[in-house]
Amino acid sequence: MGRIALYYRSTVKHPDEHIEREYRARTTFPALASVTQAYGGDADLRVSRLLETLEEEKISSMKNVDLQACGNLLAGVQGWFGDIFDEVLAALYEGEEDSSERPLQKMPLVFLIGGILHLRAAGKEHFCIQAYLDLNGAIRSEHVISGPKVIWELVASTTTKGKKPELQLSTFEQLPHALPQVWEGEVAAGAAAFASTDEKYRFVALYHHPAAWETGRAALLEAWKAVKTKMQELSTFQRKSCRDALIQAVEPEAVL
Repeated sequence: MGRIALYYRSTVKHPDEHIEREYRARTTFPALASVTQAYGGDADLRVSRLLETLEEEKISSMKNVDLQACGNLLAGVQGWFGDIFDEVLAALYEGEEDSSERPLQKMPLVFLIGGILHLRAAGKEHFCIQAYLDLNGAIRSEHVISGPKVIWELVASTTTKGKKPELQLSTFEQLPHALPQVWEGEVAAGAAAFASTDEKYRFVALYHHPAAWETGRAALLEAWKAVKTKMQELSTFQRKSCRDALIQAVEPEAVL
C-alpha cells in the first residue's frame, strides 16, 4: 500500500482535490475500509483486485479510481501520523505553553525511500523528538520488531535550566535498527526500546506497531513524560528504567 501511495503522489495532479477527510478519527489508525470510499457496491471485489495489482507490481496499469482510493488512504495516514506526533509533543510540554509559542515546532512531513514517512520537531529546547512511520515493513532488522511500525526518538539535555540548545536528532542510519552497537535495548512481542550509550546527551528510541497507539495511547503519553523527566532530572542516565517504561506502556504484560 505504501508503494501505491508513492505512485499516487507522483502521478495525480492536485491530489488535495481527491482527499476525503471525514472518515479520519483523531487517534484511530485509518482502516482499509477507507479505500472502499471511491468505489460503489462492488467495493470488496475492487479492493481485492487492487491488492492483486499491488502484489503483481502492475501499479502503472491502475485506473484513476484506484489511485483516488489509495490517495484517500494516504491522506488519512498522513493525518493520523501528524496527530499522534502532535499529541506526544504536547505531552512532553505538559500543557505549559500554547503550541504556537513553543520553541519546538513540527517540521513538514517528509517521504523517504521505501514509503517511510518522517516527522520531526525543530528549534531550541532542552529536548527534541522525531518519528518515522513504516507501513511497508521496509525496516528489517533482527534488533527490532518486524512488520509495520512507528519509530520514535527523544533526545534530552541533562538539565532544564540555562540557555536552550538546538539538539541534534539521530539520522535514520544512526537509529538502533541500523547502528545497534551504540544503543542498549530490549525487544518485546510488540515493541522494542533502546537508550544510547552517549554520555553528553541522552537518547531514547521506541519501535511499536501502529495499532499500539489505539490500545496504549494514554499509557504511552504518560510514559513519554516520565521518561523525559528521568532523562533530564537524574544525575545518572537510568537507561533500563526508561526502556522499561516505554515497553510496558505498549506491552503491559511484558516481563523485562
